Amino acid sequence: MENASRKILVPSGLKMLMHRELGYSRPTINRALDGADDTHVAREIRSYALEHGGAEVVPVHWEQVDGKTWVRKQ
Repeated sequence: MENASRKILVPSGLKMLMHRELGYSRPTINRALDGADDTHVAREIRSYALEHGGAEVVPVHWEQVDGKTWVRKQ
């Protein structure tokens, strides 16, 4: 999933507003905001979310170096 989109977090109620305004189903909106889909519809949903207060989040990856220690991987 190297070229997948980053997840977008949205303010409370924005998903329902997008459902009403854009006319897409909630599962379609959820997949688009999670970065699971990369279609023109998903790009439209992500763009709308970012314009209305959504924010992209960077995934954090951790790597275990021994039995007890984890380090954040860049």
